[in-house]
Amino acid sequence: MHELYLAQELLNQVLQSVSDHPDAKVCAVEIEVGPMKQIVLEAMELAWRSVVEGSLADQSVLHQVEVPITAQCRNCTRTFEAAIDSYQCPECRQADVQIMKGHEIILKSITLEEIKAGEREQGASH
Repeated sequence: MHELYLAQELLNQVLQSVSDHPDAKVCAVEIEVGPMKQIVLEAMELAWRSVVEGSLADQSVLHQVEVPITAQCRNCTRTFEAAIDSYQCPECRQADVQIMKGHEIILKSITLEEIKAGEREQGASH
């Protein structure tokens, strides 16, 4: 299950990105996921819930947006939306393509909320 590894790496990136906001907690994280990463979105959600426990991202929501595979035909240069099991160009019918998009995981946004004084004191007492 590579989702656990990916969730941990995502959390590391999120925490590094918000390190200059010590009075804030992470409420939401949005990522774009390409189908070629073959991530099971439900498994990624479970992995996220597991890795954020006890961190500044505890209780945060993970928004996962699937992006389509975009390919460019090397024969006729047409750009088109491909499927994970079909890369045939709709123009020239060749299957010799360069994948332009769909094999990435991109951290799109992090939503923060200010930690109130009472929450900070509760966190310090645990």
